[in-house]
Amino acid sequence: MFWLTFIASIAFWPGVIDSALSPRWAILAIGIPVMLLLKSKSGRIKSPLRGLGFLFLLCVSISLFWTPDVYTGIYDLTHLLILSSAVVLGAELDNLDEVWKGLYCGVVVNIGILFLQYIGWSPVVGMTTAAGLFVNKEILAETALIAFVAALVCKHYKIAALMIVPILVCQSRTVWLASIVVITLVYVRNYKLLILLIVVGISSMTALNYTQSIDSFNHRIEMWSIVLSSLKLFGHGIGSWVSQYPLYEYVHNELLQSVYEIGIFTLIPVFIVFQLLRKYIHDSEYFIFVSIVAVSFFWFPYHMPITGFVTALAVGCIANRRNLFQSVDSDISVKTE
Repeated sequence: MFWLTFIASIAFWPGVIDSALSPRWAILAIGIPVMLLLKSKSGRIKSPLRGLGFLFLLCVSISLFWTPDVYTGIYDLTHLLILSSAVVLGAELDNLDEVWKGLYCGVVVNIGILFLQYIGWSPVVGMTTAAGLFVNKEILAETALIAFVAALVCKHYKIAALMIVPILVCQSRTVWLASIVVITLVYVRNYKLLILLIVVGISSMTALNYTQSIDSFNHRIEMWSIVLSSLKLFGHGIGSWVSQYPLYEYVHNELLQSVYEIGIFTLIPVFIVFQLLRKYIHDSEYFIFVSIVAVSFFWFPYHMPITGFVTALAVGCIANRRNLFQSVDSDISVKTE
């Protein structure tokens, strides 16, 4: 798992379309099935939640019949299948320690390249932005956020301090918000105070987002208004948003994009998310999931290979620890803290 995560986090192929994304999706498409063959343990995926996952994939696949762009729909469905495989792989793992180590190393490589880019020299052909090997600095910040949260919860404080560097340098207000939410969850035990701090944090970051980047804020409001004014019971079909609004590409809110594209079927992943979050567990996978859920309200982390992959692994691992993927008579015991 170390090498799969590390290679995926530094993969970059100049000259190809989506040079920072396509190679990563290709690596995951090959690497995840290989890891499943190596890590597979029979009996870990036997619950109603598994059926919900298959039902969701079936519903999304059926939406190809009414999507305006079948090719884009197949492209997005392929990514969804890769992430679904990652959920299964996560359920086969007892922990994600090797994943975190691979991610740490990958982010460190990107920090080095980020530094070179900031002093005016990029070792990567075709890179014009200071964003490491991710092209987009927001994506680098989200990846660093996952590494930061894992290091913080695992008490690797020196590594956590290093992971803060790209979070601060990339100046992503969305990632700052998610960091505040997670740090609050990790260190605050009084639930009333916890809720108050989260509400204050979200309000502050929303105000900061509006005052410092009013164009970006209005851009999101415009997209969200389009979604809410054109809802359909079964959605417009997977991949429909980018084909109908290519200027926007993403809704910058994963929930609203899902509602727009697959309509009422969005209730399935929402129910699964609720099941995963309803019981507090003090482990790195839980906080990774919380942080990415927070980011997803203002960005599109599930559409990105690394953030989507690691989040999917965390979902599988959390579900397995809570016996959500296990049969009642399974004799597999999983250590929980």
